[in-house]
Amino acid sequence: MIGFNSEKCFEEYKACYQKLLKKYYPAHRSTGFTERNQSVNFTRAVSAIYPMSFSWFEAALIKPKQHMDVVIFVPEIDGALLVESKRFSTPHSKVKSVAEDIQRLCDKNNHQTLCSELKGEYRRCKQNIYGIILADVWLENDMKNEIYDFWDNGFFEKFKDLCPVPAETIRDMNNKKWFKTTNNDFDDLKYRLLALMFQIM
Repeated sequence: MIGFNSEKCFEEYKACYQKLLKKYYPAHRSTGFTERNQSVNFTRAVSAIYPMSFSWFEAALIKPKQHMDVVIFVPEIDGALLVESKRFSTPHSKVKSVAEDIQRLCDKNNHQTLCSELKGEYRRCKQNIYGIILADVWLENDMKNEIYDFWDNGFFEKFKDLCPVPAETIRDMNNKKWFKTTNNDFDDLKYRLLALMFQIM
């Protein structure tokens, strides 16, 4: 069984935005790209790489009024991708919410809830669970530049006061991979896509 090809999926995800932004600027006199588009475009990217995949947006969790932005089941890797998306529009609160997202992604009760209704041969999709945080940021001020610059293995140390992820949780995030677009990817826009992908089980 082949593992999840996160690199190829991120490249396809980036290409979705590149194609769109050459044709259309999806905001009016602002930098407000709604985060739902991250989930949608990433799901499209995964589908391009894994044609058997299927997904559900705003998947309900067991706790009241909680949901996962999208869950993508990928039979080709016997796996499920649990995805949370965010805009670093208000940097302090959004950095803090990264810790909350990670706890939600790593919660085994959420895994059981999201996979409990898989049917027949697709039950195998619960064998490998991956957590994915998608984000975007406009390089408009110092803190947003810091988020971009430290979007790597130094992120949790840099923002440990705002984003207190327990050390044991970080250890359980296997094969962490950090992705970010560069200043060459979207012409003259100071817009960056970010992603953190890791295997939970």
